[in-house]
Amino acid sequence: MILEDYYTPKILEEAYKFSESGTYHCPEDGPYDKYKGYILGLPLYEKPEVFGLHDNAEISAAIHDANKLCDLVLSLLPRSTGG
Repeated sequence: MILEDYYTPKILEEAYKFSESGTYHCPEDGPYDKYKGYILGLPLYEKPEVFGLHDNAEISAAIHDANKLCDLVLSLLPRSTGG
């Protein structure tokens, strides 16, 4: 379960990371600006690793989105043959 990685006593340990890359971790205690800086420093688009997924999950999601977009465009094309 994904939430088990976030709701765990291990989060209180300094070395605990949410992802293998270490990009996602619990920031140390500090003033508001420190937390804000950490959040602003996070990637704009989260990678699958933050959810415990393999990198191929991102590829699969992109393929799925592209197929949905193509289906939508094709559904908008006129269907009459004229005459």
